[in-house]
Amino acid sequence: MSKRHKKHRKHGQKPDKQPKAAAPKRAPRRRVARTAAPPSLRLIVDPEGAASGLYLRREPVRAPETVLAVLPAGAPLIALEDANTVLARIGNPAQWLRVQDEQGREGVVNAAYVLVQGAPPPAQAIRLSVIDAVAGSGGLRLRDAPGLHGAVLAQLPAGTNLIALDAADEVAARLGLLGAWLHVRDPLGREGFVAAWYVRRAQEISPARIAQGVVLATADTVLRAVPSADAPALWRITAGTPLRVDDGPDWASRVGDPGRFVRVTSYAFKRGYVAGDALRVAELDTRQAVADAAVAVGESAWLFGIHDPYDRGLHSAGRRGWVLFTEQVSGAGNPACAAWVDAGWGVISRLNNDYGGSGTIPTPGGHAAFAARCADHVRNTPGCHVWIIGNEMNNPREWPNQDETNPGNNAGDAITPERYAECYNRVRAAIKAVDPAHQVLPGAIDPYNARAGSCLAWFERMLARLDDVDGFALHAYTQGGSAALVSNLQTFGDDPLTWQYYHFRCYTTLLDVIPQRWRDRPVYLTETNPSPTASEPAWSGGQNGWVQAAYAEVQRWNLQPHAQQIRALLLYRWIVGGGSDAQFSLLRLPGPQADFRATVAGNDYRWRN
Repeated sequence: MSKRHKKHRKHGQKPDKQPKAAAPKRAPRRRVARTAAPPSLRLIVDPEGAASGLYLRREPVRAPETVLAVLPAGAPLIALEDANTVLARIGNPAQWLRVQDEQGREGVVNAAYVLVQGAPPPAQAIRLSVIDAVAGSGGLRLRDAPGLHGAVLAQLPAGTNLIALDAADEVAARLGLLGAWLHVRDPLGREGFVAAWYVRRAQEISPARIAQGVVLATADTVLRAVPSADAPALWRITAGTPLRVDDGPDWASRVGDPGRFVRVTSYAFKRGYVAGDALRVAELDTRQAVADAAVAVGESAWLFGIHDPYDRGLHSAGRRGWVLFTEQVSGAGNPACAAWVDAGWGVISRLNNDYGGSGTIPTPGGHAAFAARCADHVRNTPGCHVWIIGNEMNNPREWPNQDETNPGNNAGDAITPERYAECYNRVRAAIKAVDPAHQVLPGAIDPYNARAGSCLAWFERMLARLDDVDGFALHAYTQGGSAALVSNLQTFGDDPLTWQYYHFRCYTTLLDVIPQRWRDRPVYLTETNPSPTASEPAWSGGQNGWVQAAYAEVQRWNLQPHAQQIRALLLYRWIVGGGSDAQFSLLRLPGPQADFRATVAGNDYRWRN
């Protein structure tokens, strides 16, 4: 709303009151007959406003599972409600209509995208929309002549779609101009005149994109507690981040509009308001599950997998998966990878300088030699082409020269984000020199660790120093063995982790801050398990549905519009380790094995492309 407009309202004038100084351009008085409510109404899908089709839904809820059919533009419909009720709702995006299509299917459609059967809109007509400012006065008055002397034909709610009947150059000259009037047709076919300063061009967004209900951040911004630029920031929003709209039906009119806000929920379940000028309506996400034949040798279309070489007999129905080898790099390579590749599996190899207090990567003086050893290992490992460099680098137990019983005791050799990025950049360059087609991924951080400060801040500092990446490795766990914990949104109670989820969905917060330039890169969840607690060991639930819930959660993520695709979820782990590590071994646990086998056999879980 302009300053002139605000001043105009300040004096208490109604939304279409004309200032005395402004004379209407269209002087002739024109009477337009009021539309009488017929006993029943026949409608059509708006040929232009719903050019891409209109969803017929089971119920008035914008969700994929409510869609019964997509009705083509111009399709005839029969209204199933009282004619007066239909006439009161039609054209209003906040309303729904119960209808029957020509095939006899019954459902509801959004009232903004249907017209009463009759004359079609003029060719190349400009589409307009009533702005929100009229909401407090009962709507915008449609008059039978251009000016306050015109009789009121109807009051049009905010968001009502209109068709301009004036020439395009006249519409452009008057639109938004205080004191000017426009000749329009409303969705009921009524023609009249409206105050030009209370309408705007309707956004050219298909109903399908509106129904998808997703916006993309166009710039780095913040999620706010209330719709105000002065409100507290709840969460960071990175350019390119998809956000699910959690707002009223007129939300699209606020997208791209400075000073206005849209309520959204991030894919990391953070809810609040984002300024409209930092958003755009997302294109339709038409990606489909990838086929086996379309996947590169050494990769898999399926999400299923286990950390360490395992019993491939757990897979059935032709659904292969992934395996992860973890290596202390000497340069000798690992020929065992080739057998898995030849059998059709995806293979990931994690390259470590060492384990425990000896350092997942070496101190800075050893980075160059480590990069050379990694390149030699790649040369001598046929088949594998997905490499992860190091592991949980923000956790002191993975730093070099530490006391294993007291990691972090030697802070001088801590792996800082900057030290790790310098090492990764060297290793990636060395591997790319062997074969530029290989994927080189930064190591997964510990998603819960705060010994080196907030793991999210550590992650973002690392990303800022990386030259480039070919994908991301992440870890996710539950604290306990119940399957219900997989979708639990409990957060930590203390700083600096109050933003982080305590259970499996911890991965979502990290994906929420990936820079826009890397939003198309694959993601691999390379460790997951129910972690031990004070009262129960790892995998304590046995065959309790935990595995099925974890894979269903990743599938849920991947099916979200424009979600960065997770290509693998690897259970941790198969082999029997020494000491307390034995509790993680799936080799000795028939219950989780049976759960994994049932998950593979019963679910078509593939990433999309």
